[in-house]
Formats: sequence, C-alpha cells, structure tokens
Amino acid sequence: MQAETGRLLVIPPEDSERLAINSADAPSPGRIIREQRKRRGMSIEQLAAATKIPRASLEFLEEDRYDALPGPVFTKGFLRCAARAVGLDGQAVMDQLYERERLALSARRRPSLPAPTPPAADADPSRRLPPRVRARASAEGNLMRRVRDRLPNPTVFLWVVVAAFVAMVVLAAFNLVGGSPGSGAS
Repeated sequence: MQAETGRLLVIPPEDSERLAINSADAPSPGRIIREQRKRRGMSIEQLAAATKIPRASLEFLEEDRYDALPGPVFTKGFLRCAARAVGLDGQAVMDQLYERERLALSARRRPSLPAPTPPAADADPSRRLPPRVRARASAEGNLMRRVRDRLPNPTVFLWVVVAAFVAMVVLAAFNLVGGSPGSGAS
C-alpha cells in the first residue's frame, strides 16, 4: 500500500522493492529506470524482451534522448512500461518526466538579457545622416515604437489590417453595385 504525501511517495517496508522518487533530487526518468534495472541485475536485452520495446528505444530512453524516439506518446508509453517492468511506480516516473518538461519550459520562457555593449560611433548608420534627417527618422521610429507597444501582440495588428481591408472591399462592392441614386430605373 502506498500513501501519497505531496510529491514524495511514501512506500511501506513490504513494498521496499519499489523506488521512492523525490522531485527535489530531480534525477532523470531514464536514469531512474537504468539504475533500477541494474539493481535488479537485468540486462537491457532482458528488459527489451520483457517489455517488447526495441533495444535501441530502451537505450534512448535510459539516456533521456526522447527526441530520438518516435514521438511523445511513445516516449510516455515506453517510460510507463519500462518502469513497471523493473518494479517502479509508473506514475512516479511520469511525474519526474513532467517536472523536467516544466523546468525546461520555464527556462525557455525566461528572457535572456543580452550583455551590455558599449555604443560605438560607427556602429549606428543613422549617425552618418544629417541632423535634420536623423531627427525625422528618430521621430518616425518613436511613433512606430509607441504604436507597436500599445498593441498586445503582432497578431492583433495583423487582424486589424485584415479587417480594415475587408471593410474597404465591402464598401467598394456596395458602391459598384449600387450605382448613383438618380440613374436607377424609374
């Protein structure tokens, strides 16, 4: 019997064959399966025979090279099946996979700040322009920047442009079909 306490699975002594996985340690799912397989004295060929998963796929799984596997659905199925075959709780291994995916996603979402670089006089091509032209270009750039910053994202701007174009086409169609009011049939 297992009692769940947050992210740590508490396993009673009678189920000591199973491995408790704590997400604070954050070992990879593949490494957990490999270590448990070796603890049980199983070769990768024996695991492949027991799970009917190709040996190469099991090797990719144990190396956490999920991109080399057929797809996310197969990866998750292979992880569950291999975990059960070596006596692990499949859900605990899946939780480790989900935690790794969450960490990777949050790392990708964090904006990386570029290193500050000293301004070079020759690096900015607008410095070669006359002052009056440079001021106008700067003002136009500021206007576009302000408009762009007010829009939530570029997709909204695209839809606004498309809607305006459709409205112009509809108005032009009505003008062409309707004609002038005095030239109609009497």
